[in-house]
Amino acid sequence: MSSGLASRLFALVAISILATAGQSLAQSAPAAPSNLTAVAASSSSIRLTWRDNQVNPKEDGFDVERSPNGSTGWQQVGNLGPDATSFTNVGLTSGVRYYYRVRAKRGGAVSGYSNVGAKYCPASSPLAT
Repeated sequence: MSSGLASRLFALVAISILATAGQSLAQSAPAAPSNLTAVAASSSSIRLTWRDNQVNPKEDGFDVERSPNGSTGWQQVGNLGPDATSFTNVGLTSGVRYYYRVRAKRGGAVSGYSNVGAKYCPASSPLAT
């Protein structure tokens, strides 16, 4: 085998290995967020905060989901960018209890869910629970 052909073959193998390693890294699931808390921000909004546990490489963002009962009927209500640690869900009905969970995403992979946070939207005062 000529040295030119050997060099090209080596380069193709190296590119293939790097591409495969990059795919594995991009598709590995990020760390799940934790310490989700929910606080009534007004009679029609709830503010969520959580801890971002993914360090390096960073996540691409977070999905925030809400459920009417904490176990079924989950629907996405927020799609946030990297390093987000809070979200305010607005336009809610006062006197109703809402359940939330958050997960990180990177590439085509998603983390496990955070703990479930729940809060009533107060009838009239942001201090009510």
